[in-house]
Amino acid sequence: MEPVKTSITTGFVIAGAYADKLRKTLFAQVREYVKTGQVRQEEVARAAGELNSLLFRLIVEELGLSKGDVVRIRAQYQLS
Repeated sequence: MEPVKTSITTGFVIAGAYADKLRKTLFAQVREYVKTGQVRQEEVARAAGELNSLLFRLIVEELGLSKGDVVRIRAQYQLS
């Protein structure tokens, strides 16, 4: 598979629910690649988990936002 560069945007979501929104959005974006076997579902789940861990550190620990605060997540990524 040739590398594909794209981005993910969750839209506005409360900080306490960003992880679910991000995971659902990511799986929706790569659904065709998973169906055709170009990308494994487990790899998408692993990548979403890593990104969620990083975002938790940024949102909660560094920025100090609470669960009720609103965030919008935008990130570029590459499928390969």
